[in-house]
Amino acid sequence: MTSVLYNAAATTALRVLQSTNSKLDTVENRISTGLKIGEAKDNAAYWSISTTLKSDNAAMSSVSDALGLGAATVDTAYTGLNNALGVLNSIKEKLTSATQDGVDRAAVQDEINALQDQLESVATSSSFSGENWLSVNSSVFGYSANKSVVSSFTRDASNSVSIGTISIDTSALALYDVGGGSGILDSETALTDSAGNYITYGGNAGGTAPATSSLNFSGVSTGAAAGSNAPASVSLGTLNMAGVTEGDSIEFALTVDGSAGTVKLSTNGLTAANFEGNLQTAVNNAVGAGKATVTVDATTKEVKIETVSTGGAAAITVGATQAVNGDASLSALGGLLTSTSLPAPDYGAATEASATIGSFATAALATNDTFSFKLQYGANVVSVTHTFSAPELAAFSAANNPTESELAGLLQTDIDTALAGVTGYNPGDVTISGVDASGTFTFTTANKGADQSVGAFDFAGTGGAAARFGMPTQTTAVGSTGVVGYGTSEAAELTIGTFDNTGIKQGDRISFDLNVNGSIQTITVDTAGLTGVNPADLVSDGAKFQTRVQAALDAVFTGADRVVFTVDSGTQAMKLKTVAEGDTKFIAISNVGVTDGDGATTAKAGLTTIAAPTTANGSGSGTATVAELTSATAFSGSQTFGADDTLTINFKVNGTADSVTIDKAAVMAANGGSATIADATQYAAVLDSVMNAKGVTVTADGSNNIVFTKNTAAGVGTLEVTGVTSNTSADTMSVAGIDINSTDFKALTKTQQSTVMAAYISVVNKAIGQVTAAASAMGAVASRIDLQKGFVTDLMDTIDKGVSGLVDADMNEESTRLQALQVQQQLGVQALSIANQSAQNVLRLFQ
Repeated sequence: MTSVLYNAAATTALRVLQSTNSKLDTVENRISTGLKIGEAKDNAAYWSISTTLKSDNAAMSSVSDALGLGAATVDTAYTGLNNALGVLNSIKEKLTSATQDGVDRAAVQDEINALQDQLESVATSSSFSGENWLSVNSSVFGYSANKSVVSSFTRDASNSVSIGTISIDTSALALYDVGGGSGILDSETALTDSAGNYITYGGNAGGTAPATSSLNFSGVSTGAAAGSNAPASVSLGTLNMAGVTEGDSIEFALTVDGSAGTVKLSTNGLTAANFEGNLQTAVNNAVGAGKATVTVDATTKEVKIETVSTGGAAAITVGATQAVNGDASLSALGGLLTSTSLPAPDYGAATEASATIGSFATAALATNDTFSFKLQYGANVVSVTHTFSAPELAAFSAANNPTESELAGLLQTDIDTALAGVTGYNPGDVTISGVDASGTFTFTTANKGADQSVGAFDFAGTGGAAARFGMPTQTTAVGSTGVVGYGTSEAAELTIGTFDNTGIKQGDRISFDLNVNGSIQTITVDTAGLTGVNPADLVSDGAKFQTRVQAALDAVFTGADRVVFTVDSGTQAMKLKTVAEGDTKFIAISNVGVTDGDGATTAKAGLTTIAAPTTANGSGSGTATVAELTSATAFSGSQTFGADDTLTINFKVNGTADSVTIDKAAVMAANGGSATIADATQYAAVLDSVMNAKGVTVTADGSNNIVFTKNTAAGVGTLEVTGVTSNTSADTMSVAGIDINSTDFKALTKTQQSTVMAAYISVVNKAIGQVTAAASAMGAVASRIDLQKGFVTDLMDTIDKGVSGLVDADMNEESTRLQALQVQQQLGVQALSIANQSAQNVLRLFQ
């Protein structure tokens, strides 16, 4: 149908052309901007994501800049530390050179002063963008040694953002601390000698040791339980069934609340399992049932007897415990001496080896004079040679003429040096003595014994040294064989009686305690096979007795402790003799005895040997109390802790020993950063900071006395202070303060100067170690920053790539689509034109 009101074909063609034009506009926009999502209307979700990522990437760009700034700051500190390390090594070299006699120490100190100034310049110059980690002032308000470098920007799943940092602790980096004096170079270090002992000269005085007068406690404080009555209790020891034999009994006197008796516990069938019940029966038989209770702790095996009654009136007394043998018929002792006639302990003997060499002439020494000789020590022969230098001769108290002690010291050093390579030799194992201008000198070994020997031979010398040591005389008198001395040694020996078989009974045992070189053992032999009645068998019985005793000795004493027992076949004299010789060997005999029938009087099952009756009373209290101690002297005045001052308190809580040590760090931690304790309240707070965790609360009373209180609930318990000691610090010195040309240093003796110089070198060496560790730490931080910086760069690139994938247009695809849409546009125009022309045919009908 053809309508004059509506052209359907033209309308359709128009709509298609409009759609094509819209798509063409979109493609052209993408090509012109390069974005397929340039606005929120293009794709709201992707646009939101890409916009957020772009914002985060911009923030990460700032993180990368911050990392660069941090890296520069760390590199600056690292460079300064590296430079300081080189300067410290130079100071160490200068100090080492100054230890040599004859060196101009004033000139050396001038060089050290310049190096100290250079260290300060390095520290103050190591600044970047206002940050200086090597020269600080910790006393400035707001100062913090903890630095940080921004390292990351993070957004989590909840869309919250956070800034990550790399933390840097600069407390160990500072070379100088103007406010606190805690820098590596200006902090004070305790001066010590080569043995590690504090020295109290050559530095800044360490002050006096912390006072202990206000910590003078006495006695043991005991708390009591409230409203409770306790029974009387006595511990009999720890149950141990070892050595308990049949047919005997364990006995002791017992009194409970006035009822007395003797407890007799039979060992027949006695075991650990039935011990408690059997002892309870024996106690009931002695004092009556219902008066006392026996317990054996299941864990500790402690044996206790407690009264059934309680309170202060309850009382229990235990007499001496003893083990009673079955038949009480004993053998004779075989002739062994009894306790009233035992010989005193005998010691071996030994002497050192020594060799004395000729006489000397008096002659002045000259530079390059030389002496030499060969020294024999045991099987080792070494050469000793010495050439005198000009500084050495000048250093003697009388130039070119050493005193006896000076010459002795020189020879001792040469001997120790020559023997240093000998295995087992320690300086001083061979000593030199008796040296003078016209006398003799003697070599002596420090060790003793027949294995020791020492000697000297083949003396030679030049100039005054030859005359001084009498070289021609010595060479003639001693010759190549020299003079050698040898040590001596003897064994320890005891005569312990005359063997006698009279009265010896079969089946018994003879025993004695023997102490050999500090090792104590009980020797036991049985009497089986010894006749005990026939004098004609005396020699054979003696031989049997010797064999049995020797076997018993060999079972317990071996090696260097071996002992030989002999019975003389003629006199029957019995002797004990150590195999090893020397003055450190000894032997002693005691506790000679004989046991009956079954081999030994029974053991006491671990019950304590009570020498005198022991009494215990019960207790009762209406109000609970806590164990508490108050010092006898009040705290007075202030007290300051130095760098190495310490105060050690030894105490017991409920009988358990413990201790605390308070140093400067502990005082400052509990006292607001101050090392000075101003009053009793502050002192109590410092003490409480270290003792509270140990079960003791510390306070100060109204009279400024220090009060220790057991900090558990009121009730039974004890508190005791067993000792208080304090130590003061040594003299101290910092690298910045070293001065070997000061008036105080020059006032020291030559020996003290040498000791202090070595201590100064140790101070510098400690600083070198600290600077090395600090530089190492900075190197690690720099490496971490570089890694993080690389990671941030890679992460930014990755995000850029991700955003590109979301919003960037594919230009190949868009150009192809553009060409297609342009063709569609041309076709649409043609179609619309054709549709519009179709209506003209209808219009012609009306023309």
